[in-house]
Amino acid sequence: MHLKGRLVLASMEEHTTLPFRLIAKELGANLVITEMGQPDRIAKGDKMALRMLASNPSERPVAGQVLGGELSDTVEAARVIEGRGFEIVDINLSCPIRRVIGRGWGGAYLKDPRRTAELLSRVVAAVRVPVTLKFRSGWDAGSINAPEIARLAEEAGIAGLILHGRSVVQAYAGPADWSILRTTREAVRIPLFGAGDIRTPQDVLRMLEETGCDGVSIARGCLGNPWIFSRARSALSGNPMPPPPTREERLRVLLRHLDGETRFLGKRDVSTRIVRLALYYAKDLPDFKEIKGVAHSARNYDELVRSLRVAFRG
Repeated sequence: MHLKGRLVLASMEEHTTLPFRLIAKELGANLVITEMGQPDRIAKGDKMALRMLASNPSERPVAGQVLGGELSDTVEAARVIEGRGFEIVDINLSCPIRRVIGRGWGGAYLKDPRRTAELLSRVVAAVRVPVTLKFRSGWDAGSINAPEIARLAEEAGIAGLILHGRSVVQAYAGPADWSILRTTREAVRIPLFGAGDIRTPQDVLRMLEETGCDGVSIARGCLGNPWIFSRARSALSGNPMPPPPTREERLRVLLRHLDGETRFLGKRDVSTRIVRLALYYAKDLPDFKEIKGVAHSARNYDELVRSLRVAFRG
């Protein structure tokens, strides 16, 4: 598979649902990735797990992501993802969540390169579509082994890599180490996309220049700011970068996102998840505190929408 650009929407739990992936794709993401699916639930056909794998032809190419778990479940989950029409199976050996690590899943794999290699080779052999790997610099600061894991992945037949420049123990604290991206890029021939501390289009350009990565995976930096893709895409093309979105544009996309999300969830309410989503779009505005108060005081979904319309228009 050949991507038409260098920008990836990273997988994020409760964020990269179908509605947001469609927005990111329209605004310039070249590849979008689903939320992380739990392998045992996907393998068993759990309704909620399969719902997270809902897709739409207009978002292609799209990767379906499975958390690296027990070997047999992960292999079967990869087959399910392929069977649902995804062009890529993405394996997550990056997740630092305690309940995941406690089961020896996700980022815990990086403590055992041999176990990692077996998982990757088995998944590659089980499907016909390309398989990619999302991983971190290592388990902790004393065991940085991303270049070794990358070489093992390449030998196993992995088609591409997404490397987060933090260790599993580090999680999301402290700055990402971009130097490990360059070292790992030089260790393998397959494409490598860098991740970590991408907040602006300028960060995209700087990561590519400093690390030599083939592309950039954007996660938290695009929450409430999907325009980072269109703006970075213009910069990468050598064209003038569009200005940041106006309040009117923020409101337009926010309301579309809220409507899509509530339809996806099957309920129109003012849950913590919905309010949080709205506030991401307001986080850079000078009157954020006022908008936050309005959002939290809404008693139902329709009131939330009306209040946001008034607040965003000043």
